[in-house]
Amino acid sequence: MRATRFNKALDQMRRSVVALLFQVGRLRRCSSSFSFSFSSTSVGRFMNRILLIILALFIMGSGRADDAGSAGEAGQQRRHEVLAKLPPRLGSLWRKYGEWDYKQSNSAYEPATKFNFGATGSAAGLSQQDLMALRRVALPTPDDVTMMKRLDLAHVFKRNRKQLEGLRDMAVEDAHLARIAADYTSLMEGSMWPTNTQKISDQRWSRYKEAFKSVGLQEGLVRGTNSPGVITFIFHAEGLCVAGSSCGFVFSKKKLEPLTSDPATTLNELVRNRQSSVVTVYERLDANWYSFYELDW
Repeated sequence: MRATRFNKALDQMRRSVVALLFQVGRLRRCSSSFSFSFSSTSVGRFMNRILLIILALFIMGSGRADDAGSAGEAGQQRRHEVLAKLPPRLGSLWRKYGEWDYKQSNSAYEPATKFNFGATGSAAGLSQQDLMALRRVALPTPDDVTMMKRLDLAHVFKRNRKQLEGLRDMAVEDAHLARIAADYTSLMEGSMWPTNTQKISDQRWSRYKEAFKSVGLQEGLVRGTNSPGVITFIFHAEGLCVAGSSCGFVFSKKKLEPLTSDPATTLNELVRNRQSSVVTVYERLDANWYSFYELDW
């Protein structure tokens, strides 16, 4: 079985060469704060080391769903304690929906997200074992499903619908932005927005941040290239860019699936039979509005 996982990971890496090359270019621009060295004399050793980390992460990621349950027995409190020990800047960049969670804007960048996790962790002095341990701590658990159910998103939506609709209208106007959070923004892939022009004014960004705080949106909003016209509002997120859980609201004129009236039960059923690294379910709230619940490995 381990050989099969290795081959699957290797095949996935081969399919993702373009995404990885793209990511290396981005890493070169953001690497100074972590003392990266991409000189011609060291790039071979560096890439070999990182590829080993990527393979380890992929092999772990292709495991059974019950691996996550056993890894998460320490619960959310243990996760928070461990992640709180990370350097603040690195923890912020690595967090789920953080600036280095590239797969949120395009699922094709999942390998690149894991590549970056391994690369930056290595550059920050963490061993392969440390990175694996961090990822295990971030894995979703049954406690995450229970917690998301307790948030009662249907009630939150009713109480904050006006503000959410206002945020939707603003996001539609700012169609060049893929991500708007309290601490950063990013452009849509392929956006023709001039590189020397401010992505969003400080005044408008402040309006977003005030609205996020009013509604309680922990991670603001995201719009992915995989789902045109869909705007996701992240109410709560746990974990890291390579594993975690999240829930919130989605505006979409296109019907979203799988739909459920019992997110917790449906999530648990899908986890037992999952075929991918991400499991997401939706509950209809009103016309074009849904709540979402997601687990990722």
